[in-house]
Amino acid sequence: MLPFKKRDEMEQEIHKKSVLISHSFTSVALVVWIIVDLICQKSAVLPLYLLIAQLIIQKLSALIFRHSVDDERWKKGLLLLIISIILILFSLLIAPWQ
Repeated sequence: MLPFKKRDEMEQEIHKKSVLISHSFTSVALVVWIIVDLICQKSAVLPLYLLIAQLIIQKLSALIFRHSVDDERWKKGLLLLIISIILILFSLLIAPWQ
């Protein structure tokens, strides 16, 4: 793990809010990119893959952090994540991409 400097509560809160805002911006930008590509009848595969990967990584990291603090809800979350990934992969395999 990378060495991070110790932060006080105010710095942690500022960092948490800035990460949340950047994540929201990236998600909205990818959704807009997908919509514009669909309207222009272009292939929206790349932004769709990026959005899906971003969401999977977010959920997976939350599960890892829950497991590290002995929160038992990580087991149910892992099951839901695995089912979601299987459904996403199945839908991407049968989708008629051009």
